[in-house]
Amino acid sequence: MVILLLRTVEIEKMNEEPSFVGVLLTVVFLLIPFFLTVLLIYQKIQTSKWKKGYFPSGLKYNSDNLLKAYISLSGLLIRVNPEESNSKFYYSVSYFNKKFPNSDLDFKFLLRFSLRYPIKSKMVCDWLNNNLYKDIYKLQIVYFLTGLAMVDKTIKASEYKLLLSLVRSLNLKESDFQSILAMYLKSNTNNNVNNKKTKVDFEKKKSLKILGLKDGVTFEEIKKAYRSLVMKYHPDKFESEGEDQVEIAKNRFIVIQKAYEYLEKKL
Repeated sequence: MVILLLRTVEIEKMNEEPSFVGVLLTVVFLLIPFFLTVLLIYQKIQTSKWKKGYFPSGLKYNSDNLLKAYISLSGLLIRVNPEESNSKFYYSVSYFNKKFPNSDLDFKFLLRFSLRYPIKSKMVCDWLNNNLYKDIYKLQIVYFLTGLAMVDKTIKASEYKLLLSLVRSLNLKESDFQSILAMYLKSNTNNNVNNKKTKVDFEKKKSLKILGLKDGVTFEEIKKAYRSLVMKYHPDKFESEGEDQVEIAKNRFIVIQKAYEYLEKKL
């Protein structure tokens, strides 16, 4: 009888005192709305910063954040020359699909957002400088942006000015940009040149630009520049850097080789 009474008392105490699991569940249910509210406030603050043109310097380096940098810069370039903006928009989206095939980000939404709320280019470039430790990675961005500007088969003064500003902010050589630009411009200009002498003069200037040189240099200077670029862009140096970098290096190497061979014959 006494034992039964004691057990009854114990059961009543258990019913009166909340269990650990019950307390834990109560705390969790109370904290969930709190954390959701904090997260919502944080997202609003971040969105507000993006709308003001801020590219967060503290963003962790990963594929998605690199993509955001690409999108931010492409938005700036499309804005400075709205001609063929629809074609440039889908050129960018197509490029992002190829370069970032595993990303779950909505390219179209982010690019439209970037067009509506332009980012501060210096902030993007500072982030890229802090996270891309080789020039070849930054040159890849310049390749893409130059191709984007050339969607309408020409490059406007406003686009050239922005591209040159980005090249300088990325701590790249202006000669590298001029070389990339010469590669994109060559086919269009060749089609418009009829006079044989004028065509030869253009080809010479184009080849010199590809090697990062100006008219009036000696052949020894040309040879020196060629050797320097070959050392820098030889595809074998990029075998461990990924397919994109290897492809860029191969294309660049071929163009450099052809430019040097042309100058070697003509000078």
